[in-house]
Amino acid sequence: MYKRYLLNCTTNNVGGAVQNSVNFIKHLHQNGLENDWYFFLSKEVYIQVENLLLDSYEVIDSPAKNFKARRFIRTRQKDLKPTLVYTTAGPAYVDFDCLHIMGCSNPYILGANSLSKKYLRSHFERIGRELHTLYQRFHIRKADKWLVQTEDSLNQLASLGIKKRDCSIIYNSISSDFKKSYEQSNKASTDTIDLDSVVRILVPSAYYKHKNLEIVPFVLGELTKRGVKAIITLTTSDSESIRNIYQQAKLLGVENRIVNIGPFEHSEAVTIYESHDLILQPSLLEVFSTSYIEAMALLKPLVVPDLNFSRGICENYPVYYQAGNAISCADSILSALRKQNNKELAGRLLSIYGDQESRFQNIMNVINDYKG
Repeated sequence: MYKRYLLNCTTNNVGGAVQNSVNFIKHLHQNGLENDWYFFLSKEVYIQVENLLLDSYEVIDSPAKNFKARRFIRTRQKDLKPTLVYTTAGPAYVDFDCLHIMGCSNPYILGANSLSKKYLRSHFERIGRELHTLYQRFHIRKADKWLVQTEDSLNQLASLGIKKRDCSIIYNSISSDFKKSYEQSNKASTDTIDLDSVVRILVPSAYYKHKNLEIVPFVLGELTKRGVKAIITLTTSDSESIRNIYQQAKLLGVENRIVNIGPFEHSEAVTIYESHDLILQPSLLEVFSTSYIEAMALLKPLVVPDLNFSRGICENYPVYYQAGNAISCADSILSALRKQNNKELAGRLLSIYGDQESRFQNIMNVINDYKG
């Protein structure tokens, strides 16, 4: 079965990497282009697109730590003989023998800040992370062209020896659901939140150590001291790390104030965001978090750490707090709940990043240029 292109998203298992792959496949379908493509999918991507695909796909275990999966991917690519492979978020861990375009949005590959490294629990863990980063950087070079999400990412990738002329910047963006909600909103600015009622705070994030979800129980403890009845919703898979967060919450007497609804499909995202009063994104390390601009699209109060990457994306929209400081975070949450968010400011920032349809078209333009 000959296909012109091969989409590889076998390493996309959580968070924004999954969603970007899903969005790309959906737009291929909407534009009637899926017949040109064969798809190597992770289980997490397949679950969200299985109704769109017929027989031109394979669900494959992540090749990150699976040499059998790497051999299978390599062999199947040779059989299919595509003109081009597009890996949505690398490393791919496979050296393809045709033109290979690879997305790179891994913050550790691009350069982790010292603050995020500090939150690794032990010296051994930090050494392991450094070795893993070197391994991933070795594999990220195994492409011909690269896609990055910001100008800063372009400079960081260039510092690894990759030529800027071989890279293209494609901003992350909001989905059509969030865009529609923004456009249909009649509000010029948001109302302040009644602090006498239950305040619902959403942390829309998969679990990684640099996401700093461990701060959540301490923030709840600080809000409780101030007399605020807050409930924080997590959206992660169950793991030992999440159970440790609940254990810390129990020690602080706030275990009943944390709810984990688990990972959700993007079709549910607007409803989930709308059911909360405020978005908290405590991550200490990001390339680009879509949750920032999704909060803006719904004019939700947004609280994030005061770091260069967050200010570079969000400018003056959020209320910032001292990174890693639960007291500062609680103070900023209270300030954000009293703040009126301006739709005009949100709209200006959203216009920079665009929507998923324009992002898809920009990626296809790069693919069409490179395949020539």
